[in-house]
Amino acid sequence: MEFILIRHGKTEYTETGRYCGASDPPLSERGRAELEASEVKTFLPSCPPDLVFSSPLSRAVETADLLFADFPSLPLLVSQELREIDFGDFEGRAFAGDLEFDPAYQAWLDTNCTALIPGGDFPDRFFEDAAVGFETIVETCETEGVSRAAIVTHGGVLSAILERYASPAKPWYEWKFPTGGYAVLNIRYKDLQTPNSGVITTTGGGVTC
Repeated sequence: MEFILIRHGKTEYTETGRYCGASDPPLSERGRAELEASEVKTFLPSCPPDLVFSSPLSRAVETADLLFADFPSLPLLVSQELREIDFGDFEGRAFAGDLEFDPAYQAWLDTNCTALIPGGDFPDRFFEDAAVGFETIVETCETEGVSRAAIVTHGGVLSAILERYASPAKPWYEWKFPTGGYAVLNIRYKDLQTPNSGVITTTGGGVTC
């Protein structure tokens, strides 16, 4: 099966370098314009999916609506497991001039970003939930006979998916997805329990945030 993995477009948070996890800002005007002219929007007509899965957050749903506007009959399924990590007390805040002086933030960085985020998620649990969510999507596609699906979600979710299922194996922080970027992951349902058994065939698009 093929999965077209897409990161949502820009918001005002990403444009200003602020943490945007559980926060729910819409796409910015710049983000919408970039998606309209994006490489992924050009790519999709040549490889149309049978289903689209989206995070429930506005920036992902709006990205899916915009990218697949020319496919009005294409089902869009919202999956709670595709939500972004909750940055808790760091939500909506930028490093420069703010978090760089916050002792709690510095303490979290000192754990290599592995400790519980104050007021937010535990990263390891979030990565596990994202992986299980992807497995559920693959299982749904297997059951429904879907050979190609699109997933519109967030950078953290995409990194978690690729860390576990894509080859070559590398840690989540080395999988970089710009806003509006995409990758095509091929993986078989029967290989889900084999780490890094998926193959990325195509990557492209996006504008760094």
